[in-house]
Amino acid sequence: MTASHPPLDPEPRRVIAFPQRSGREPWWPKKRLAEYLDVSERTIERWTAEGMPCLRSRRTVRYRPSDVEAWLERAGA
Repeated sequence: MTASHPPLDPEPRRVIAFPQRSGREPWWPKKRLAEYLDVSERTIERWTAEGMPCLRSRRTVRYRPSDVEAWLERAGA
């Protein structure tokens, strides 16, 4: 008879939400911004490389919709 062992991953990964403060615009992930603008996530990546405003924190990139809309208007997109 063999004993069952717990899974190797000691703790499942948790998603940590950005805090929401009243009167402040939320930061969106790439997927939500792409859906909002009706473009692909690859387009968001390309625009980010071209200088679209974003917040980078380690491997996380977030976007403020009003900043992105202003950037797109200036860029003529």
